[in-house]
Amino acid sequence: MNESKRDLSPNPVQDVADFFLVTADPHHPITQLKLQKLCAFAQAFSLAFNGCRLFDASIEEYPNGPVVRELLDKYQTYGRRRIPPPIGLDEISVRRRFSPEQRFPLDIVNSFYDDFTAGRLVKESHRDFPGTWSRKASRMPIPDAEIKARFEDHSVVAAVNRVLPVS
Repeated sequence: MNESKRDLSPNPVQDVADFFLVTADPHHPITQLKLQKLCAFAQAFSLAFNGCRLFDASIEEYPNGPVVRELLDKYQTYGRRRIPPPIGLDEISVRRRFSPEQRFPLDIVNSFYDDFTAGRLVKESHRDFPGTWSRKASRMPIPDAEIKARFEDHSVVAAVNRVLPVS
């Protein structure tokens, strides 16, 4: 029996974080900063591909790039250390939390960004997301419409659309 989610309503952001923590390549540890960027990119690609939010939390403008405050608050104590995967979760159970359409941007992020360091993801996010990215960053939510507009023309979206054209 397929127990996968079947709709596109936003998930808790922790589900998205769990996805990345469970599916991470052991050779590419996930730190608090890297987790922030992976989740932000997943939200952005969901907006670009599906036209809707993947998770329920806002992405905020911080000096180190886009941040989800809930994840910052939870994982900040890890600093630059690896965040361990949640105990008792495996890839199958985590993937079932998402519809196939929701898994698509998650898998895209894993395919394109899993081997990136946190530092490289900060640089990529500064280039790709709307924001000031300085000490004067507003720490305010970045509007979904602005994120979607930036990512509809993103090189990853263009590459995927060349391989999987919209019918």
